[in-house]
Amino acid sequence: MTRSSSSIITLLCLLMTTLPQTVSADWLGLTPSEQLHICTSVMEDCPVVPAAAWYFQDEIIALATVPVDQNSAVRPDWLTSVPEIPLKPTPIWLASSLQLKNVRLIADGAQLRLSTGKRIPLTLTEQIPANQAFWNQDTTEFFNKRSLNIRGEADGKGGFIARTVWPNDFRLNLSQPLKSLERGESVEQLVRDADQTHQSRLIWQRSAGFRSSTPEAVIGLMLNGAQGDDDEAMAGHFAVVTGRFMADGSYRHWLVNNFYNLDSYNEKAIIAAPTPMDNYLADLNSGQNYYRPSYMLVAVMSDSRLAEAYQFSVNEVFNHFYQHDFVYNHAAFNCAGVSMDIFRALGWSIPMRGREGRLKAVAAYFLALTSERSLTEARKAYDYMMTERTRLYPAQAFDSAARDLLAILTDPENRQLSTFELQLVNDIEQLWFVSIPQIPSSRAAGSAPAYDIWEYIERTPDNRNDWQTVESPPRAFPEHLKQRQPVNASSGFMPPASVVLIVLMLLILSVLLYRRYRK
Repeated sequence: MTRSSSSIITLLCLLMTTLPQTVSADWLGLTPSEQLHICTSVMEDCPVVPAAAWYFQDEIIALATVPVDQNSAVRPDWLTSVPEIPLKPTPIWLASSLQLKNVRLIADGAQLRLSTGKRIPLTLTEQIPANQAFWNQDTTEFFNKRSLNIRGEADGKGGFIARTVWPNDFRLNLSQPLKSLERGESVEQLVRDADQTHQSRLIWQRSAGFRSSTPEAVIGLMLNGAQGDDDEAMAGHFAVVTGRFMADGSYRHWLVNNFYNLDSYNEKAIIAAPTPMDNYLADLNSGQNYYRPSYMLVAVMSDSRLAEAYQFSVNEVFNHFYQHDFVYNHAAFNCAGVSMDIFRALGWSIPMRGREGRLKAVAAYFLALTSERSLTEARKAYDYMMTERTRLYPAQAFDSAARDLLAILTDPENRQLSTFELQLVNDIEQLWFVSIPQIPSSRAAGSAPAYDIWEYIERTPDNRNDWQTVESPPRAFPEHLKQRQPVNASSGFMPPASVVLIVLMLLILSVLLYRRYRK
């Protein structure tokens, strides 16, 4: 693992270590620290695809140094027509190079007490101008009560600049007894009923008293809730997690595979990438749990093969994403859709839940056209109605996958299982449901996500002009880095010809009815 000599001096002075060395049991995701190379600039020896280098040119990333057999990765059907990318490691977005373990805030938060008892000055990373809320007194009081892990950088004067602050009590409570779902209780109910405390509940296990002295692999489903200050973010967010199950229940070192729009400047400076859980949830600007609660379903596996298969596959999809072989689309190619397509390509037939249908899509198209006076918004409305629900809504993806896991574990004979599904049944030792509270700040409180378009409509103001929204300026991808047209290139503002035909028929019918009424 590489690091600069100046960093080493700083580490010795402040009793700090580089990130992978401070992760529980020396893991980052599924990768041990000795198999990671840290890059503080992609201009260094960082063999990533050129498009990824463009996105991470000013970022701190980690790369796995052990080659992966490309044959072990699968791609969704819509990506199979694209030529394979020469094998390159996928950037893991660290964002910070240093970490302090088991520290505490002192009083007003201007100092830290290290695990050695030494006190050092603490400052916070700057608030991004586009970020509408930030750390306040409520945040200080929340963290004052807890042991913390803090990631950031040395300030060169004996102090520390915090970028990520992680509460160490955010971990699985392994002393919890099994509490299976009761009759009539559902995963959706667990999400909706979660309070503002961190809770972990063991909802299924293969055998009583399961414990392992060796790190087991995990596959997790991550659902982030609705934001309280952005009416366009009521549906929440979805991601898939991989990592190692540790004896202390900690999960800050797990990797979250986070798909976000690359073609706009995110107001919180989020970059789509695999990223450590603490960065994903608790970065002071981009952390999901600074602006909404989150929920996880965690499958503890006796073997790492399925978690590795997903991570290898999603890594390849990320590399294609960086070079724009497909582009982010809030309907069919969003965080839920891409993540679910990878699972299905691997052989997990997560039940689909249908779409709203063509008639509703046509109605939505013309409603948006008349209210928004925008062909772009009208086409978006049409596409939303025509997208299968588990690919469109994060909560539907989370719920369908969670229900299916429970179904095949409790009744594996109920359907013909694929090889991947049989391995799920054989490998899963435990299932945990985890609710993670929103970290207090100046931001409005979030809530559980909307599960469908009708709940979304119910939660938002009738007049679109009254919506709270955040503008994200476009980010142009350099022409010289484009390899080909995206597989999901825009199909235009107008819906398919069949829809136009339906609309014409409806218009003719309306005219006939109007004339009959006039007579």
